[in-house]
Amino acid sequence: MLPRERRLPEEELKEAEKLVSLQVNNKLMRDHLQDKTGKKVILKDISNIISKVNASKKSDNIESLVSKLKKTGSVVEVFHDFNNQVQGVFYQDEEMQKIFSAYCDIVFVDATYKLNDLRMPLYVIMIEDSLGQSEVAAICLLNSEEKPVLQHLIKCFQKHNPDSSGIKVIMADKDIVERDVFKEEFPDASLLICKFHVLRTFNREITTEKMGISSAQRYVALELIQKLVHSSSEEDYNANLKLIETTCPRQIFNYIDTNWHNIRNEWVLGLTYFEGSLMNTTNNRIESFNQKLKQVIKLYSGLDLFFENFISLIGTLRNERDYKGSVEIQKVPVHIKAMNTTSAEYKYSQLLTGYASYFVIDELKKARKMETIFKTTNSTSHSDDDMELNTNSCTCNFRKSMGLPCKHIFFARLIISIELYDTELCVSRWTRSYYRENTRLFSTMVSSTSTAKAEPVFALDIDKQVPVYIDEVHAVSNESTVEADSCFILEGQTIVPENASVQCIDIVLEEHTTFPENTGVECIDSKNFSVTSTRNFKHFYMNSVPLNIGIL
Repeated sequence: MLPRERRLPEEELKEAEKLVSLQVNNKLMRDHLQDKTGKKVILKDISNIISKVNASKKSDNIESLVSKLKKTGSVVEVFHDFNNQVQGVFYQDEEMQKIFSAYCDIVFVDATYKLNDLRMPLYVIMIEDSLGQSEVAAICLLNSEEKPVLQHLIKCFQKHNPDSSGIKVIMADKDIVERDVFKEEFPDASLLICKFHVLRTFNREITTEKMGISSAQRYVALELIQKLVHSSSEEDYNANLKLIETTCPRQIFNYIDTNWHNIRNEWVLGLTYFEGSLMNTTNNRIESFNQKLKQVIKLYSGLDLFFENFISLIGTLRNERDYKGSVEIQKVPVHIKAMNTTSAEYKYSQLLTGYASYFVIDELKKARKMETIFKTTNSTSHSDDDMELNTNSCTCNFRKSMGLPCKHIFFARLIISIELYDTELCVSRWTRSYYRENTRLFSTMVSSTSTAKAEPVFALDIDKQVPVYIDEVHAVSNESTVEADSCFILEGQTIVPENASVQCIDIVLEEHTTFPENTGVECIDSKNFSVTSTRNFKHFYMNSVPLNIGIL
């Protein structure tokens, strides 16, 4: 059991260091090394290996770290105070810049702690994409959370993200300094306070000790405050506030009136559905991300190790989201296949992403139910709320928040029998075409210029038939050109040359795929529909099967 008897061979030592980098459990690592080498390994040996690995990765040279990160094309800025002390490190890679530029209407901001050995809080800025998924738009380590430091962070973010002027909503907590900075730097944006933080703050501040009340009075007050937070309108809020005033001790009402009443538009749910809020009421997106961070990044890591693990986590999360995106683009859900292809539900499902179309189809369902009640009872009470009906606009929370057609718009259209499907009712961020244009899945395939000739992804000899699987179907950019004697599966503004002939089975040829009049085209979908020598051929949808493509 002496140290020289426990010393690991060079090969096993390297393996141990690799396991440390992967953050394998110490006891499991000890058992593995002991079984493999036959040596007695104690936990102190594992601790020594961990210390060695951490020391090799630790660097106090921020300049070298910044230089290394910038080589990847990332934006990295370090800001100092008058004494040349580091006050913050801003980081944003190219993908973060692109995704923010595409989805800048709402940003989520929150801080987490204890992830680096400089004790600097980590601020995370996050957005929501067309699939309702969260994407990190930037991070920043700050030495303090004082106003000048936060202002420097925001100005740095604005400098590298010109589209930040388009931010409509900022979701954060109730920190007074943060709120003041956001209001000053983004005067046109609405500020929302995370519902979870609101309730947590009430729970912390309304206590028996601080308020001088009994446990029973505290319980009643917190129950009424829950109703206050969830008020559906200004009238509902006033009624709930009045109930608190008449039911609870005076000091509780005074606390709410002094600290919360004047900013009720930032935390009362029925008053927070501003344009661009996308029905978000909490910062749970960032809370979830922070949990993942703490699973990957050890407490008080050196900056080098922190960024190494952070970038690794971001890569993993992006791969997972890209997989969900590929499923979104390539597969048609069973319930969509079962729809009548002339119905508004089906048309919206083809226009919008699955996440957005779920909301719209649900609103259509509610509108049809409202129409049935209206026709049966001949009642002028058309809905569960008093909304002025209009076929193109509405002031309800859903419409304002999501930018999608609501049940009131659909109901108005049903009453006067006009088309339910209207692309103008949907903001572009929710469309499938917008998602394709801005997703990583296609970013490497988009042509550098609109006039450049696209390189063929695959070409077929005249007599060959080649099986092409689902994951290859979308490996082509929008506005692509098919070369003669080649076969492509394309979406978007696709131009097929006059001497090309294509046979397609269960293939997506969406939007404006155009064939010259003398082109022989045969496409068969699941309904065995075929067409030959046509222009403006569109709306054929792929099943989850291999595709056989060949030249006729």
